[in-house]
Amino acid sequence: MALLKKNKVDDILLFGCMKDVDLGAVSELASETEKEDSFTKVVLDMNELYEVTPSAIRNLSLFALDLRKKNKVFYLLHSPKAFVRMMANKGLEKLFNAIDDLSEIRKEVKKRKNIDVNFLNPFIEATVNTLRIQCSFESQSGKPEVKNESFSHPVDIAGVIGITSEGFTGSISICFTEKIFLTLMSNMLGEECTEINQDMEDGAGELLNIIFGQAKTTLNQLGYSLEKAIPTIVRGRELKVKHITPYSTFILPFESQLGSFYMEIGAEV
Repeated sequence: MALLKKNKVDDILLFGCMKDVDLGAVSELASETEKEDSFTKVVLDMNELYEVTPSAIRNLSLFALDLRKKNKVFYLLHSPKAFVRMMANKGLEKLFNAIDDLSEIRKEVKKRKNIDVNFLNPFIEATVNTLRIQCSFESQSGKPEVKNESFSHPVDIAGVIGITSEGFTGSISICFTEKIFLTLMSNMLGEECTEINQDMEDGAGELLNIIFGQAKTTLNQLGYSLEKAIPTIVRGRELKVKHITPYSTFILPFESQLGSFYMEIGAEV
């Protein structure tokens, strides 16, 4: 066995090494991780490590990338400085988050709760502009906030779209009450809409595509490199949207004459 130990503390899986990290060690790391659930962080303690073999670096990178796609974060604890420099030279430092102490993870999570307006503002502006132009619907944005367990707002239909870039993954959703959504669709289609049906769902996807497209153009100019994505529509009474992400979820509230609606962004911002 290449791994010395596996411990689980809160949402952290902690692995230790008893020898060099080779292909067998990476395979065991992936296998042992698959056996667990309810975790968002994987930590490999390199304190007793002698070497990461060249053949293992690619597989370790793929393991870290797979975790990122699942909205989980990979950390290297007590990693040798030479290895950290080598990873940085290969452009892999964002996949291999080097830390000297487990307490840094908690500090990092707290820091990520700070809102980067450079990331959120394009979505706010795109939402207001899209609804005004496409639906003749005026709205005003409120102050973004970190979502907590007590947040509650009625939702009858929501559009959800994944966010993928070279640096991170996440998702956004825009959530409406039936009253507001039917008004948007009536204005957009030029006919009275009295119930949410399949055609209405397509309209929600179209609106979200336009909003995402406008925001993506602005953000990519800032270097975020967001990729294309396809929206998913969910509807039902008293929906609750949950973003599976190790990062904070942000609420972007909007007000209108017909009431409020909101957007959620779950990503590293």
